[in-house]
Amino acid sequence: MALIQKVNRRLEKLGRPERLVYNPAGGGYYYFIEGDSSRWYSSSIHVSNLDRAYAENGGVDGVLSEMVALSRCGDGGAATEEGIEPSSLGLNW
Repeated sequence: MALIQKVNRRLEKLGRPERLVYNPAGGGYYYFIEGDSSRWYSSSIHVSNLDRAYAENGGVDGVLSEMVALSRCGDGGAATEEGIEPSSLGLNW
C-alpha cells in the first residue's frame, strides 16, 4: 500500500479531516489538505523529508509526527504550542 494511502487511512480512523496528497506538478512536495491545514504556516513537506520520516521514524507515526510539527509552526515558521495535539494522533511524546 502506498504511503499516502497508509497515512490517509490512519487519519480517517482517528477522525481527522486532514488528508495527505501528492501533486506531481507541485515541485516534489506532499501536501496536507482539508481540516486545519489551511491555517498552518506551511502544509507542504518535501518528498525526501517525508520519505525519510516514514523510513527512519516509525512508518506512519513518523509522517504523523511531521504533520504535528507543521501544524505547530506559527508566523515565520517559529514553533508554537498550538496545533495538533500528538496524543490525538496516537503519538506518545
